[in-house]
Amino acid sequence: MDSRNRLSLKNANRTAILEMFRRSEILSVADVSYETGVSKPTVQKVVNHLMSMNLVAAAGKGESTDDGGKKPNLYRFNADMGRVFSIHLGPDFIYGAVTNLNSEILHSVVRGVDKAESSNIIDIFCEILSDFQTSEHGLPPLAVAVALPGVVDSEKGVSVFTPHFSDLENNLPVADILKARLNLDCPVHVDCTNRFQAWGEMVKGAACGRKNFIMVDAMAEGIGGGVIVNGVLKHGSQNIAGEIGHMVLSPGGPECICGGRGCFQAMVSLKRLRTLIAGYSR
Repeated sequence: MDSRNRLSLKNANRTAILEMFRRSEILSVADVSYETGVSKPTVQKVVNHLMSMNLVAAAGKGESTDDGGKKPNLYRFNADMGRVFSIHLGPDFIYGAVTNLNSEILHSVVRGVDKAESSNIIDIFCEILSDFQTSEHGLPPLAVAVALPGVVDSEKGVSVFTPHFSDLENNLPVADILKARLNLDCPVHVDCTNRFQAWGEMVKGAACGRKNFIMVDAMAEGIGGGVIVNGVLKHGSQNIAGEIGHMVLSPGGPECICGGRGCFQAMVSLKRLRTLIAGYSR
């Protein structure tokens, strides 16, 4: 096996074992070895490495087997070794949260916004994230996640287009701006809301444990989706995977918030249905 393959195998083992600790409460080296098929000496090396990074911590001793012998060392995932800061921009709100590494919310804020504040969206992001940095929960973030409506180039951290806020329409480099203004030295992940939702459903939600599914989210003004294939979040060659809301179903149909007419979401959104029901009830 050449050096590249050995490195790839080592990283794969580390990732698999860390994920196993993240999903479990307390494990021994033997537990991990049995579940993963990785030898005990290799598992112990990985555990030692994860402990050196403070991602895994000692959790006491386990019980001896029926045959007696030395009590095994137990280990747990250290969810509190760092924080993740999150921002979710909706049509008329901004939601912010601080979580530990198990996605447990420790602190959150909600702010209402409207179109008049479009030019101040990034300022509001910075204000919320800056407050997180200085709050009692503000350990240095290991990552920042920003969920935006519309088309997002997640690889570059760029908001390509959003139907709600003009401040984010013209290929705005959101990730770079936040890093510079807040002096962040951690990754800043920017993606569209529905893709974050799909990933969340796979990790902790209704699709937990599933590797192939489509998540569809219907909101008051629109509809969107997220696609997971073989456990991988799909973005598409033009970053529009899951953007089902703007498929044109009826060219002469009702106007959509994107400026087009007859889009899927304009036809079936809650706002549209309420309008139709109100008309029929007269």
